[in-house]
Amino acid sequence: MSCLVIDTIEPPLEENFPPSIANDPSAWDAIPPTPLDSIIKVDLSELERQAISELKLYVQVRDPNLHQDLNFQLFLDYPEALEWIADGPPIAATGELTRHVELTVDLTRLSPPGRCHKLELLVSAAFDSRSRIREPLEPGDLAQAVWWVEVTDDTNPTVDISTCP
Repeated sequence: MSCLVIDTIEPPLEENFPPSIANDPSAWDAIPPTPLDSIIKVDLSELERQAISELKLYVQVRDPNLHQDLNFQLFLDYPEALEWIADGPPIAATGELTRHVELTVDLTRLSPPGRCHKLELLVSAAFDSRSRIREPLEPGDLAQAVWWVEVTDDTNPTVDISTCP
């Protein structure tokens, strides 16, 4: 005896969980160190002497949707300036909960010295390009990380932190 099934059975759609952003151990080994939610001290003169031209940001992006690519946006001094530093390529799905991500910021973006900057990373499955930037396509599907960057050089050795955006 057998049975013939003629109904189409759709598998349930995977629930979209928001990603999260955490420190990557490499952040403490970067020159200069760049752990999350910290003030990064960038001495442009010293980095130039070491032939370093980029600030490297290391994070772990965690997403329970193991097979979902993620998109990111990296902003400098938002909302004072709408300077969008980077937004791709997507953070590829790895089948693992944690994805190790390295972002770079050209040090020329942080000039002139004697200033404080805010770097802000947003991660989502998709951003709504039809509306305002920074908005995830699906409400709530967003992770955010912030770094404060104190930029100095030999001529401008201090920064007034109260000037941070």
